[in-house]
Amino acid sequence: MVRAGRSAGVAIVLRLYSEGFNKNRTGVVQELVGAGYVQHDKSVPGGVDGQIKEFNGLRAKIPGAVATVKHVAADGDLVVVHWQASATAANEATGEARVDLYRVGNGKLVEHWGITQTVPAKTASGNSLFSDVYRYPKRAPVLSEEQEEKNRKFAVDAYRRLSDGDATVIDKLGIRGTTSTTRRSATERLR
Repeated sequence: MVRAGRSAGVAIVLRLYSEGFNKNRTGVVQELVGAGYVQHDKSVPGGVDGQIKEFNGLRAKIPGAVATVKHVAADGDLVVVHWQASATAANEATGEARVDLYRVGNGKLVEHWGITQTVPAKTASGNSLFSDVYRYPKRAPVLSEEQEEKNRKFAVDAYRRLSDGDATVIDKLGIRGTTSTTRRSATERLR
């Protein structure tokens, strides 16, 4: 289900990458980032100048880098993007894997959280950091609006706390390894 405003927020965020980063259009970044832009990344200053500095720094670190958006999702005023920054975008074993979460307000980006990971040449699982290899054994679960909202609140809270360096969130929110029986039971309950 597409909620009102979702496509507009996604379009703003995607334009930040396609034009602001890939085409190095500083004016587009200035147009899309709102006054008082709140930055939660520990190494990036706030405001539009901080976003421009972040993009310029990434281009200097990875000459010829392009942003290749792999996944995008939105909920209300939040838009999350999973993307690859690489000079060789066709090779998923290069560059950096990034996840950016933006809050969009009044047609502008007003808040940002981000996580970056260097892409290894090979992962322990053999899967890239970007590909979609999971397949549901029967069919994808269908969630109620109520469950989607609970999941969203859980994920946003966990993400914010982990981004702030609070690893105790894993214990506090019950994010632990579970047995395959427990996972199957939870999955079955959603169907």
